[in-house]
Amino acid sequence: PPLLDEGRKLMRALRLCCLGILLLGAVFTSEVAADPPVGGWTIMPLIATPANETDPVWSPDGSMLAYVCDEGGSRRVFIVKSNGAGAVQVSGHTADVEGVTWGPDGRSLFYSTVDVYKITLNADCSAAISECVIANDSADWSIPHVSPDGSKVLAVRVAWPGPTATLWRMDAACGAGKFGAGRGQRPHVKRADLESEW
Repeated sequence: PPLLDEGRKLMRALRLCCLGILLLGAVFTSEVAADPPVGGWTIMPLIATPANETDPVWSPDGSMLAYVCDEGGSRRVFIVKSNGAGAVQVSGHTADVEGVTWGPDGRSLFYSTVDVYKITLNADCSAAISECVIANDSADWSIPHVSPDGSKVLAVRVAWPGPTATLWRMDAACGAGKFGAGRGQRPHVKRADLESEW
């Protein structure tokens, strides 16, 4: 059936896209070509720079992508329109970024280094207007995930010596007054009880 064939083509394109990201360190897109080659799909770079672009995530409305790029030496968070235009660095921290995700409002990003950060974007999502730390203690943080209502963040906390990796839940709001400005102060987080949360 035609629908099944289109679904197979889409899955093939997605697999190739993911393979390109893993092997080449670049963000790719797929589209139906005007004069389609065999199979009907063209795979092409969405962003073409000499840097490594990894970890792409769609914004909730699909109009933007966030990704991690090592342009300039360290891994930072960038955003770009879904057509590949207007790439902008939005994270200011100098440590390598481990993971990035969108908040459900489509105007906030959460990323991790040795801390967990929140970036708020301007109305048209073309630039960052603020950035704050929402978890800063003596551990490493990675893989942030935001609750469906945007009020909480889950992240993996890796403590040393060990290492010991545990899942923690924290408030997603900036300026809640629950964290000190200095490193080594314990954030207001607790182990996630996933059965009672989202």
